[in-house]
Amino acid sequence: MNGKLSTAHAFAPVRVLVFTPGASSYLERTLQALLASTVKPDRVSVVDTSNSFELKQVDSDWVDIISVPGAKSVGQALAQISEVEEELVWLLHDDSAPEPECLELLCRELENGRSIAACGPTQLDFEGNKLLSAGIEATRTGWRMPLNDDIDQGQYDDRSDVLALGTAGLLLQWRKVKAAGGLDPAAGRYGEGLELGRRLHLAGNRVTLVAKAKVRHAQESMRGQRKDIVEARRARYYNAALAVPWFLVPLVAVWAAGQGVVRWLSGLTHLHRQDGAAYLRAAGQFLSQPGKVWAGRSRIRRAKVMPRSKLKPLELTHSQVRTERKIAKKIELDAAQPAPLEPVGAAQVLARQGRERAALGAVAVFGLVLNLFLTRQVWAHPAGAAWEDLPSRWRDLLEAAFSAWIPSGLGEAGMADPIHIVLAIFTAPFALVGIRPTQTLIGLFAFLPFIALFTGWLASGILTRSPFARSAGALGWMCAPFFLVGMAQGRLAPSLAHAFLPLLFWGLAGLARAHAPHLAYGVEGREIAGQLGKPHRRALVGAAALFIFGTASPVLAVIGVAAYLGVGIYLTAVRKPGGLIAFLSPLPTVVAIVPALVQAGIRGHAATALFSTAGRPLGFEKLEVWQLLLGGVQNLPWLLPLAVALLGAALVSLFLVERALPKVLPWLAVALGASIAVAALHVTAGQGVNGQLVSAWPGPGLSLEWSGLAGAGLVTIEYLRRPWRAKPLRAVGALTCLLVLACAAGGAIYSLGPVISGRFEAAPARYVPATQAGNQDSGRRSKVMVLRPTKNGVDVELLRTSSPSLTDSNVLSRLAPRTDYSATLARRLVADLLSATGTNVSRGLADYGIGQIILPREVLGAAGTEAQTSQQLKARTLAENIDAGHGLERSGANDLGLLWRVRPEGVRLRLESKPLPSGYLSARTEVEASSHERELKLSERSSSRWHASIGGQRLKAVQGKANQTFTVPAHLKGTLKVNANPLWLWPWRLGVAFTLLVLGGALFWPERKEQVTWKLGK
Repeated sequence: MNGKLSTAHAFAPVRVLVFTPGASSYLERTLQALLASTVKPDRVSVVDTSNSFELKQVDSDWVDIISVPGAKSVGQALAQISEVEEELVWLLHDDSAPEPECLELLCRELENGRSIAACGPTQLDFEGNKLLSAGIEATRTGWRMPLNDDIDQGQYDDRSDVLALGTAGLLLQWRKVKAAGGLDPAAGRYGEGLELGRRLHLAGNRVTLVAKAKVRHAQESMRGQRKDIVEARRARYYNAALAVPWFLVPLVAVWAAGQGVVRWLSGLTHLHRQDGAAYLRAAGQFLSQPGKVWAGRSRIRRAKVMPRSKLKPLELTHSQVRTERKIAKKIELDAAQPAPLEPVGAAQVLARQGRERAALGAVAVFGLVLNLFLTRQVWAHPAGAAWEDLPSRWRDLLEAAFSAWIPSGLGEAGMADPIHIVLAIFTAPFALVGIRPTQTLIGLFAFLPFIALFTGWLASGILTRSPFARSAGALGWMCAPFFLVGMAQGRLAPSLAHAFLPLLFWGLAGLARAHAPHLAYGVEGREIAGQLGKPHRRALVGAAALFIFGTASPVLAVIGVAAYLGVGIYLTAVRKPGGLIAFLSPLPTVVAIVPALVQAGIRGHAATALFSTAGRPLGFEKLEVWQLLLGGVQNLPWLLPLAVALLGAALVSLFLVERALPKVLPWLAVALGASIAVAALHVTAGQGVNGQLVSAWPGPGLSLEWSGLAGAGLVTIEYLRRPWRAKPLRAVGALTCLLVLACAAGGAIYSLGPVISGRFEAAPARYVPATQAGNQDSGRRSKVMVLRPTKNGVDVELLRTSSPSLTDSNVLSRLAPRTDYSATLARRLVADLLSATGTNVSRGLADYGIGQIILPREVLGAAGTEAQTSQQLKARTLAENIDAGHGLERSGANDLGLLWRVRPEGVRLRLESKPLPSGYLSARTEVEASSHERELKLSERSSSRWHASIGGQRLKAVQGKANQTFTVPAHLKGTLKVNANPLWLWPWRLGVAFTLLVLGGALFWPERKEQVTWKLGK
């Protein structure tokens, strides 16, 4: 700090205030720049804002030290400094070194412009190369215009009046600034310049830029340890709250809170976790200080002599700032582009990309045609086998998906299969235009093979870029034997899991930056050009796919969650980006399936919940273990060639591939999948059509195993097909691709015939008459009893919808019939109905909510013909017995079968003898008062889960009743609410909704593509 100031003085006394957080590395250079100034300041003060007081020891004859510990901004420091006597005050930061003529030019500007209250220089970087600021250009809400790394070429020399200036190098006419209220301590270091400039304009003063005056500014507050994102965001919210009219201040508060939450959530799913948390903290600090906003607006109101319209010509619109920021983003992305390939290699890559797109188009056309042939019977409405419909109303599906009551038979406490959540979300937009959930489900099921083809194509890109290999992998995945058999038998859940499983691998590979690149052979050696795409979005797509197939197959959900956690641990260990995304991505799936798994574990059926899938249990042909592990669930003649082709290519990978991971990971999937498939054979899924116990379908395990076989085979093909391999090796790779393609296509075409057993059949879209279907969908919610004679008795089915529905049961309710008191009374009632004693059973049937009885035409035989089978004979005898019952009225016969009405007709909810409207599982209606006590009857199994209240007063349940019954006290009226939902259900619903909304929002969050190029050498 030794030296002498210039002897030249300005037109008025000038005091320089240099603000520094202690002894910084820039302070010495800034003070040396003051010594070189052409104009002598009258006083130079270094304002030390640190708590160390180390600058107090500095001895200089031209610099005095002022300690203001704890000050975070210039405004806070000035508020603690004693009275400033000089007419001009020049503000400098420790990292802002002025050029020699800077102060002279600024003083001359103030001398010539008597209405100017503040003027400032152009700010350059500390090396003097890049232009940082030529005055503050911002919108009313504080969104600033970037300069996009401009070089100072005098392009701003004609700029004079500006909206505001930064405090680094700002020369103030102190008397005018003080009259306007001084610097606002609450504006903070990132917003005090903008706030002061606006207030000076409103006070009738000018704020000007002296473009030829230069300050070299290191902007340490924008980076390193001095950077404070929280304070920067809070300052913007604060300035916006001061700039808008008073009635819009609440909207600024809502904007701050909303932006804080959104940025925080996006930070959880993307890499900017600290930035996201900073936005939330900034919003919290702003919202917690309304007094400072009030004081700031009061300061402006006292100084204001001009209308706010004066600021409009100086403020920018959001579209102007948005355009400049797009340009800045493009400059940033262009700078991040990888080094280009040499021309020969680039031409090869472009040619390979073209061939890849052509192969995708050809495979898509072939796959679509094949898909239409494979699922041609689906459009006629599938029935039987493992297929079940959905409720006719979307609202009923939504209620069943998020309820704790299963409407199976008489109903029972339990969580619905998690797949209902996916189906409710998928069918929602179609329900808005009047398409019923079952119709939407049929459309989804019909195109599952094509979806499997597309996802198989995406996943194959992890391991190879060969068009033939990717085509073989996609068609092999689409034509997996167990998948085609499951489709033919109407197994929705495992087929859905198979179709979406490849997206898990695609997403994980993207997050780990593991993707097969395009290989080229340039003049200087082998080169690689890889386009990784958007890694985080790929990971989130994989998380969405995990939610879909994880709710369809919980055992695959466990594998998927473990895979994401493994990738997260790996990325965290090697300090690569994406670890937090990997940890959080499985959260929606975990939240969705945990209640059902916990419930199954409490009941001792955890294995059934893990390995079983939603849908009617259906038996299948038991093969040898080796046939099963090759993907066979039926003895199909085309299975062996396809399996041998894949297995042979997979085994070769163990000997050819150099790297360890491509060898290990596919075979790990094979081992896990085979273990799951074999274990599923030893797990009981429920009772089949004939009352026999049926094993769980091994399809999910086979899907995982098949993915491993396909992956190992693709690794082999990729090794053989590289352009620098010898021609014999490349020929072997091409022949392997052709073999897999031929076997896959041939097997799919062969499966069109009747070779697959247990196929579903085309049937009418309803099992009950239209009139009764109307009662089921109306507030009466009556049930239909369907009777089917069997060898061992009569099979009784209670339908709440027009056809068997997925919502009627879950994986636990299919295991065995209930044996409690309600079930015993129901069996006794059915026995009375089937006997020829003429007993009046109508009242009992009505108590169970039964409004109609049906003997299906399929068990009766054609009308007017003799009974041909023992089942038809039993059915006709049964019809005569039902005719003899009291209170049962035959309503006719049609293509559905013989129909009887129950008198009085059953309803789901009844108060004394008065029917009340009800929903699918819950009820909400108005009830009038009565002078006596009444009974509220619900045609559901009696359970402690049921709760009822009227006007907020909880009703007492009646014990010892087969059906759920409540006592309604006299003179009680109000809104009746009935449900079986425990207290924890609402937090679970909110958790599912919240995690899915976060996942959906993160999927659409902008992210730039990543590309890599590198050389492999000669």
